[in-house]
This record gives sequence, structure tokens and C-alpha cells, in this order.
Amino acid sequence: MRIKEIGDFLIGNGFQSNGKSDFFKENDEFTKCVNIQRKSSTNVFFINLGVDPVFKRYDDKDSPRKEIHCYIRHRISSDNEFDVFPLNTDDDVDITINRIKYEALPFFDFFSTLNKVFSSITVKDLDEGAIPQQLQSVARARLALMCMRYFTATKNIAQAYEFAKYGLSVAGMASGLKKEFTNMIKEIE
Repeated sequence: MRIKEIGDFLIGNGFQSNGKSDFFKENDEFTKCVNIQRKSSTNVFFINLGVDPVFKRYDDKDSPRKEIHCYIRHRISSDNEFDVFPLNTDDDVDITINRIKYEALPFFDFFSTLNKVFSSITVKDLDEGAIPQQLQSVARARLALMCMRYFTATKNIAQAYEFAKYGLSVAGMASGLKKEFTNMIKEIE
């Protein structure tokens, strides 16, 4: 099957298999995932990427090993309007592998350390959308949560508190997020 060739490429680049269409790579600070999603019963696929930061204080469970469970998600764009990759021929597979090589792997490279990703983000940046391109698809409340966790882990409690207040203001109906923000605020006050 054509997915196996793509899987072999990913495994050759340090990923592990988590089933036929899910692959992951872990380090101490991030889990990076690739999902090859089949469109219906066709031989056309989507390439989905996921990244999940590891915050020791909060992560009492294993990091997700599937893109669908990651906080940061991205889909590789294809050359056609539907972002699908046909995998009918060897050329199709080569094109898809090249898109992974030149889009997915550089996307993942951004997530090298928690400091690189989160240390320079401020509440104002988040509110104005002045955040790195790799984080643009993340909802503001979810990104506020990750920043709050980062600044808590680095013992910058003032910054963590600011992100908790901001996150609470944009969380909407997300009760789980609201609870985490509220708990952080109570803990600090």
C-alpha cells in the first residue's frame, strides 16, 4: 500500500508508527505527530500534523501520540484546491514525501524547545494575533493555556497570572479551560 512508503520515510526520519496511518516523535519538550487521513473510500489523502508541548507539572498522563489529540494542529497544503494528495502512482508518493520533507519537517523544526516557542509571547501579542505563523491555527484560549503552563513551569508567576486572566476572558463556553484558568488565578491570589 502507498501509505507504507510514506510511513517508511517518516520512520527513517525518527518517527515511530502508531498504527497504519499515524506516526509520532517524542522528546522531553514536544510530541510531534503525522496523520495520513484517507478521504472516504478513494485513494486520496490529507496530511495532518500535530504538536503537543510537554509541561511536566500538568502532564500526569502520556503525551498524545495521534495528531487528532494535539493542541497544535496543521494540515499540509497541496497543489490543488482541496488539500488532498492522490497516492495512485510512484510520482504521487514522491510528491507527497517531498511535501512532508519541505513543509512538515520544517514546521516541526520550529518546535525545538519550549523556550523558543513560548518565552517571547505576551498577552498583547496573543490578543493582537502577533504570534508565530506555526501557532496561528491555535485558538486564543488554548494558546493562553499553553503560555500559562509555560510561564508557570519557568516560575514566572506574574506572566502565568496574566495569561490565566486573559484566557479566562476568551475561553467562552470551554468549561475545562475556564476551570484551569480559575484555579491558576486562585492559586496566585
